[in-house]
Amino acid sequence: AMCCFAFSTIIGWGLYGARCVEFLFGDKTTKVFYIAYSLISIVGATVSLDLIWGIFKNVTQKQKIYPLAIMAAAFIYTWFTKFSTLYLVLGCIAVAVVSFLLNKRKEGEK
Repeated sequence: AMCCFAFSTIIGWGLYGARCVEFLFGDKTTKVFYIAYSLISIVGATVSLDLIWGIFKNVTQKQKIYPLAIMAAAFIYTWFTKFSTLYLVLGCIAVAVVSFLLNKRKEGEK
């Protein structure tokens, strides 16, 4: 039962991957995906697990920084643009209120 589940999972992931490639790149690229997926599946089934972990452990750990850096840059940009405009508006309001109060005070002294 476990072998049937593993085999059907490999076939299902290949089908879903092919549909995604077809959607992103067109009909002509699905054959290339099927060939690459078949070769990678064969290599993954025959190579020892220690070798796979040795190759991909460092690669995947180093690739974690890219989405984090993109998200941090997007957050900082969004925060800066939203709040810098807010601070500018608040500063203009504060200047207007102070000048209004100073004009009222000067009018009251006359």
